[in-house]
Amino acid sequence: LIIDAFGELRDQLESVKTNMESNCFICGLGKEYFDAVPHGFDSHVQKEHNLANY
Repeated sequence: LIIDAFGELRDQLESVKTNMESNCFICGLGKEYFDAVPHGFDSHVQKEHNLANY
């Protein structure tokens, strides 16, 4: 029972991590959109929508 709970929590954490790596948490736009513009996704989430600024 406990092992199942930890497995479920691990799966949820992995899902959230994957989502945050592929979408901007603030505006929700996907990485694919930002990779088509000059500075890209990484620059967007580090400068324009940095979570530490909110």
